[in-house]
Amino acid sequence: MAARLGESVLELGCDRALSVHTLYFWPDLDAGLRELARVLRKEGVLLLGYHPGESESAAARLPDSVYTLRTTTEVEAGLARAGFEAIESAREPHTGVVLTSARCGGGSRVD
Repeated sequence: MAARLGESVLELGCDRALSVHTLYFWPDLDAGLRELARVLRKEGVLLLGYHPGESESAAARLPDSVYTLRTTTEVEAGLARAGFEAIESAREPHTGVVLTSARCGGGSRVD
């Protein structure tokens, strides 16, 4: 949807959001997920891509002094706390990257 005169995209909300390999750098997972829920319209879709904390190979390659790895369970629980629904995760077998999708529930501020 194109922005109406005087309205920003964030005021109107987004239908979709994508975040790939950024979760590691969020100081507060819940706050980041709540912000995504805030800017997504109701029924908006979020897709997250990340190396999960349960991956030993990722933990060996990504130093914890720089990266905060979160398990798939932690990410899914955070999404639920932020009001997301229809949460599904799948691990890509060749890279080990987890893709988690979720639909924004009724808690978003933008409709």
